[in-house]
Amino acid sequence: MKPWKLNLIYVTIEVLLILFSFVIGKNAINCILNGDFAGYVNEMVNMINYARAVNIAFAVLSILFLVIKPLRTKLTCFLSICNIIWFIVQMYFMHF
Repeated sequence: MKPWKLNLIYVTIEVLLILFSFVIGKNAINCILNGDFAGYVNEMVNMINYARAVNIAFAVLSILFLVIKPLRTKLTCFLSICNIIWFIVQMYFMHF
């Protein structure tokens, strides 16, 4: 597969995962504007759980793109290493 296709696949998956978080954030803002504090707290709990799931998904995606040789390009290697470092930093700050 051509490198630009792999880069496009990788970036598209990451962008889609990030866009889903904006949907949850939009729901939280709507709850606040409507005066629904309980709904806001519920949406924020959903956002935190989604953020944890996205971190794990990014880490798995990064490891796959690093381990499988045909998927490796300069861009995917760089982004994968950045995602793994980001995952480690986030796990550190979530627990301490």
